[in-house]
Amino acid sequence: MGKERKIKRCRLVNYLNVIDESTDAIIGILVDFSTEGLMLESESAIPVEKIFNLAVEVASQMFSLKAQSLWCRKDEKHKVFHTGFTIEKLPFETMNAIWSLEEVACSDKSLD
Repeated sequence: MGKERKIKRCRLVNYLNVIDESTDAIIGILVDFSTEGLMLESESAIPVEKIFNLAVEVASQMFSLKAQSLWCRKDEKHKVFHTGFTIEKLPFETMNAIWSLEEVACSDKSLD
């Protein structure tokens, strides 16, 4: 990968569906996130180096963000794909909504 993560990430206990706003289809579930990036788990590969307008449902509200996919790897054991994204634009209210979830399981809101 060549680029080390500068910000600690947080893993969710209960995953959230992530929607591609251009197709209105669920493209994966939010597995972990930080203020700079996120990782999705999906049943199929997600194109790399593509900018997505994504929506995440948090507490019955939809929040939007713009992110670019950086890498995609198949997990042979679990028959899923993991895709890493860098966040291009994250509205303050979206980040606050995710951080405020009781489902966020982190020590000091971070995970190595």
